[in-house]
Amino acid sequence: MRYCSPRLTGYINTTKATIANRNDSVLIEIPQSRAFGKEWIEECIEELKHIYSVNRVIIQIEGNPIEDPKEYDYELVTSCSQLTKLTQHLKEKQLCSLDFETDSLNTFTTNIIGIGISTGVSNFYIPIETVETDCLPLEYVMAELAEVFNATSFKLIVHNAKFELKILKRYGIEPGSFYDTMLAIHLEDPSNSKSLKESVKRVFNIKMKNFKEVLEETDVALNSIHHFLKRMLYLFNKREWGENYIVSEGHTKRRLEKDEWMPVQVRHTPLELMAEYCCADVYFTYKLYEHFKFSGKQESLLAADHELLKSVIEMEQNGVELDCEHFTKLTGFIQNRISRLEKLIQHVAGREFNINSNQQLGAIIFEELSLAEPVRTNNGNYKVDEKTLKRIRATTKNSDARFLNYLLDYKEKKKLLTTYCKLPEMIEPTTKRLHCNFNSTGTATGRFSSSDPNLQNLPASGLGKEVRRGIIASAGKRIITADYSQIELRLFAHFAQDKTMLQAFIDGKDAHAAKAAEMFDVDIESVTKNQRGVGKTLNFSITYGAGAKKIAETAGCTVEEAEIFIDQYYESIPRLKPLMQETIDQARRDGYVETLMGRRRYFPKINSSDWYEKLTSERQCFNALIQGTAADIMRIAIVKVAKAIEGTPLKMLLTVHDELVLECPEELVEEWIPTIKREMIPTEADGFPRLDVPLEVEIESGVNYGESK
Repeated sequence: MRYCSPRLTGYINTTKATIANRNDSVLIEIPQSRAFGKEWIEECIEELKHIYSVNRVIIQIEGNPIEDPKEYDYELVTSCSQLTKLTQHLKEKQLCSLDFETDSLNTFTTNIIGIGISTGVSNFYIPIETVETDCLPLEYVMAELAEVFNATSFKLIVHNAKFELKILKRYGIEPGSFYDTMLAIHLEDPSNSKSLKESVKRVFNIKMKNFKEVLEETDVALNSIHHFLKRMLYLFNKREWGENYIVSEGHTKRRLEKDEWMPVQVRHTPLELMAEYCCADVYFTYKLYEHFKFSGKQESLLAADHELLKSVIEMEQNGVELDCEHFTKLTGFIQNRISRLEKLIQHVAGREFNINSNQQLGAIIFEELSLAEPVRTNNGNYKVDEKTLKRIRATTKNSDARFLNYLLDYKEKKKLLTTYCKLPEMIEPTTKRLHCNFNSTGTATGRFSSSDPNLQNLPASGLGKEVRRGIIASAGKRIITADYSQIELRLFAHFAQDKTMLQAFIDGKDAHAAKAAEMFDVDIESVTKNQRGVGKTLNFSITYGAGAKKIAETAGCTVEEAEIFIDQYYESIPRLKPLMQETIDQARRDGYVETLMGRRRYFPKINSSDWYEKLTSERQCFNALIQGTAADIMRIAIVKVAKAIEGTPLKMLLTVHDELVLECPEELVEEWIPTIKREMIPTEADGFPRLDVPLEVEIESGVNYGESK
């Protein structure tokens, strides 16, 4: 240790701190047991800066994430000569990470505030809008970058690449290749947080600054006299007035709404803060790229995920057309139905109450009507969610089920009204279409999730089908839906080697009826509706690891009968129990379960001492094998179909569960149906193993989504 004052030496000895130089910083790490001494050393920061000739001192408690140590410098690019120098540097490297700072998350309309670029050692920030300096025109910057990025030999590294790639596409830029660190994080372990900040914290034990902190620092900076003078000139030129919130429109002034104020706040962020924040993002994105090393199956899966992302971007930008008049009529119909159900519910209850209040509703169900023993949440409140209500209804006498039937109908209509009837409000004004956000890294199983809006939970029957009718084909076109038939059940038959179901699928017969016929020892033609229901319940419930109680509720039988059915089911499939045990054993040994394509789902609690956590993991193992493989099949299908229709008038619009939705010119529908069907069946040429069961794709078409189902 270099010479320190007796006071500082005493502090360091007492806290048992260690000191390390890190470029232009000094890192002081204090053991957890001596955390009380952190404030002492903080008193000596100026002395430490002088002793070590640095500008920054980081004091950290051992085991806690280290604050970003600023191990990188950055260069501002504000002139043509600097931009030319940067593009020449990028041409030599043929690789860089990229990040846009924007004033919104809408890729169709967002404005770029600044551009961050890193080549691992060198970092650059190109301001596009700032109050502190003249900036290069965005169109000029993009034209220069296009010359570099569009080269087939160039690779762009991005975290959550969809956002940047969509914006680049607006300016005619489509990188030769790209690498999305978010895809790598998901492939490594689907349960990982996909956040860049959280990933850097997990991988490098470094705490990055979040944008909320930048905005807080901006608020402080905006109050400084130095920045005030520059900002006033900027506001005068932009006809914006006042402390963040007032704008001038003609001869009137109005206060900005929050979503309008945020872009103004971003534009006013001091250049140094914005550049530092953006360059941290691109620097650590590059470091994550260097960190991840995959080989074999994992490397192939990552390449496939990048191909998939290209197709997903195209699908998102295509969007869907809505029949707004249809939604207006549907909204009125549902509102009338809800009003009627409210009256019926309150009539059966015998008094008026707030149906949307869980506490009041719980009191009616469990106290006044006594439909079941009280079910409560961890907080002690009544539990009246849809799942609980259905379970209560299954065990309620027919004479008492009327209230629950009305209530479940009410909740379904309310969900349709508040979620799906508002879809027209989400239409993008620039395209006049609805654009959904599809997330290929949103679930542990590999299944797609969607948001803004979430169409994965769109009901397929009843009024849900009416919502689907509001998603329409453009003039002269038709909607095509291509849906895998019972894909998970077919995969179950393959893995479990269930001869009865395998033969049923090969012969094109009803697999549920075939299983029921085997269990009840009757001909398949003699299977009753109730017997088929038992077969169907077991086929799905065993796959999802359900117990006798759950199966009894679903099948409408006693727990004792359900236990007998389960025993018979396992007896009919000798391979099933050993396979389930093998899957659990693999998870215990390796920590994960692999799909047929080699995609992994990790189970960190499979060896937990907590019996509930352990049992839950064991139940999920076999299901992960089936759902994960089904997800693999859909991922392959999206890429293959996208390539097949590339350059044609067809467009891929949606993926909903096991279904692809496309738009096709009316006169080409019959011509394209066989091609779509063929491309959705994975083959060994796609790297997919041969199955012992045929996959079946059901294809329909119509003028709207509901009609094509």
